[in-house]
Amino acid sequence: NPSFQYILHGHISLQELIETGIFENKYYDIDGNDQVIGNHNGVAFQFCDLNVQRTKKLSNEKDGPDNVFLGQLFIAQFNKSFNTELYLIPKKREGILKGNDIKDHLSFNLGEKVILEDPEFMNMFHVYSNNQIEARYIMSTVLMQRIKDLTIKTKGRINV
Repeated sequence: NPSFQYILHGHISLQELIETGIFENKYYDIDGNDQVIGNHNGVAFQFCDLNVQRTKKLSNEKDGPDNVFLGQLFIAQFNKSFNTELYLIPKKREGILKGNDIKDHLSFNLGEKVILEDPEFMNMFHVYSNNQIEARYIMSTVLMQRIKDLTIKTKGRINV
C-alpha cells in the first residue's frame, strides 16, 4: 500500500514495546528491521521484525542474554475499548508450534483460563482473561477462524 511508511532498518521502540503491557518495565536489548507504519480503515498500526533480549544482572561471563522474543511484532490501536485483557498463547506442539513459551517472560498473571466453543481453536491456543463473558464476546467465531487461518497459512506461532 503506497500510503504505508516502510523503514528498512526501523523497528518498534523500547517504550512502545513496554506500552504494549506484555513485558515487564525493564531494560531490554532490542533490534529489528522492516518496520511498516500505516492506517487501515481507521486503525493505526505498525509492525516489524523484532529481536528482544535481556541480559541478566548476575550472570556468568559464558552466559548469553535471555531470548525474550524473536519474530514479527504487530501493534494496532483499535476503535473499541474493552474492560478486560485477553491473551492467546499458542500451545506447544510438534510442527508449526515449536520453541520457547512467551509465558516464561511475562510479568503478570494472565487471568483465568477461558474455554471457547471451537475445539480446533482450543487445540491451538491457551486462552486467558480476567473476564470470561467479555472474552467470549471478543473471541467471535469469525475472529477465531481468522486467527486459525493465519496460524495455518503462516506456519507460525501467533501470540495475541
